[in-house]
Amino acid sequence: MKNILFFLIFTVAIFSCKKDKPEPAPTIPNSANALITFSIPGQLSSVISPGAHTVVITMPFDVKLDSLVAANFTIPSGATIKIGTIPQTSDVTLNNFISPITYTITAENGTAIQDWTITADYETYSYLLEDFPTTNESFYMEIDSTNLQGYSLETPGKGKIWSFLGLGIEATDTLDFLSPSAHPAGSQFPSASVVVKDHSSSFDMFASNSSTKSELIGMYGSVNGMLISVPTTNRLTTLKFPSEFGVNFIDDGALQKDTSITYSGFPVTVSLQVDINTESNIDANGIVKTPIGIFKCVREHNVQIRHTQVLVAGASYLDQSDTTRTYNYYNKEKGYPVIIVEVDASENIKKIKHQK
Repeated sequence: MKNILFFLIFTVAIFSCKKDKPEPAPTIPNSANALITFSIPGQLSSVISPGAHTVVITMPFDVKLDSLVAANFTIPSGATIKIGTIPQTSDVTLNNFISPITYTITAENGTAIQDWTITADYETYSYLLEDFPTTNESFYMEIDSTNLQGYSLETPGKGKIWSFLGLGIEATDTLDFLSPSAHPAGSQFPSASVVVKDHSSSFDMFASNSSTKSELIGMYGSVNGMLISVPTTNRLTTLKFPSEFGVNFIDDGALQKDTSITYSGFPVTVSLQVDINTESNIDANGIVKTPIGIFKCVREHNVQIRHTQVLVAGASYLDQSDTTRTYNYYNKEKGYPVIIVEVDASENIKKIKHQK
């Protein structure tokens, strides 16, 4: 009897000293819903802004944003990602990025949800003052005005690719950028920084350049045998810096000159009046292919209306208006436009000039 009682007391003592084994803590679902990394093939850069829930991607001009591509991304463990109702898989699901895309990330816990906006755009390309030709530079533009129906202007916009390969040569136009101090009329235009001498034109153009614009400040040349040097009474902006997609302006300039010539022994007053109106619009950027290479560029659509009047002894000797419509493809490396396309009022190509 004593043995049985001892055994019972010993057993109770053993079990009363034994601690209960703790239950395992419940697993809490992950609440993380951030976009950790994001990139698309061919990009130049990708900037993630966690606070704004955005990703901004910069693309080179030769990659089309409307192509279907699979993005590479990482999200927190256990989270899911969708565009609308369509699940997304890194390096698998195809999308185009022509417009901003919203990705919705749902955390593992199913309640923490976050929208991320992905915006892809083309690189910024700006034509600046320092890209503009300086003095003692010459440009040779070969001209083609035949068999132009195979070339297209394309529509305005970003990331364009134009091909002007295979252009012919009918003539060569030479442009010299001269120092005003070396020009016969340089002293008459003390604020000029450069003289543009287009050998296909009867006038040399004196320009004053600043970090923000290039302005026409005077002209020197001949009209029907009369040598005339004319400062502008109203300067004309010819190019704004920086020139990049979306920059545009409308400006007008005026030149007026009264001079006296001797005709048959009698002095005769000759009056020259030139009114110029320019409208410029940087309407596209991208890559242009030319016979001398492939270049990044901005495209300027330029419309210039010039009204010229010459009065001799008060009588009208000349009264004409000319409208020139061109598309100028400016490139940093080449300074002057690598391609100049002259069109008519209906946008039909009349002439193409290309750097030699």
